[in-house]
Amino acid sequence: MCLLHYVSAIGRRFFDGDAVWRRIRDKDKLEKLDMWKTLRRFWFLCPVLASLATQCDEAPRGSVPTSIVTVEIILVSTPVSEPAGKEEFEACLDRLGKVGNHVRPSWRDNSNTTEFDPEPVPLVATKANTFTATFQDVPAHVQLTLTVHDVNECRRHPMIFGSPRRFADGRVTEGVTANGTPLRTIVGNDALVLVVGADGVVSQ
Repeated sequence: MCLLHYVSAIGRRFFDGDAVWRRIRDKDKLEKLDMWKTLRRFWFLCPVLASLATQCDEAPRGSVPTSIVTVEIILVSTPVSEPAGKEEFEACLDRLGKVGNHVRPSWRDNSNTTEFDPEPVPLVATKANTFTATFQDVPAHVQLTLTVHDVNECRRHPMIFGSPRRFADGRVTEGVTANGTPLRTIVGNDALVLVVGADGVVSQ
């Protein structure tokens, strides 16, 4: 009888449903606690990774800038009273876009596409016939390009020179300065070249 009583007591201890459930529940709590401690070790990486992602988006495609500088682009536009042709002028404005006078900088090119398609940055009127855009993310010591688009150029030349059936988009290569330096070197499809030093001085 004593042996049977002892075996029965052991059975109730190890096979009791409530006891088994308590053991499973306690084990689950310990596993969750261990997982929580592990995750806490990696939380500090989140702001670092976010910062790296932002810097990559602002950097020009295919280059790693050593420093970032501020550049002020100024367009002095030559006014035109009447467009050369109304229909051609409207077609040129459509290509120029609703943003109006603007700059398309190479260092903000969309790295997710194979096309050169930086977002247009508006040129804001600061005084009569003068428009300005300030960039605070320009990589230093890197050859960059930009195109400048002017509504008055659509009035003056709504069609691409030498191609009477192709509409222009208001690109200008005159009257543009970067940090006070006139941009005169032209490459490709009327793009202006600039190289900015760490001190903000622009060369070409």
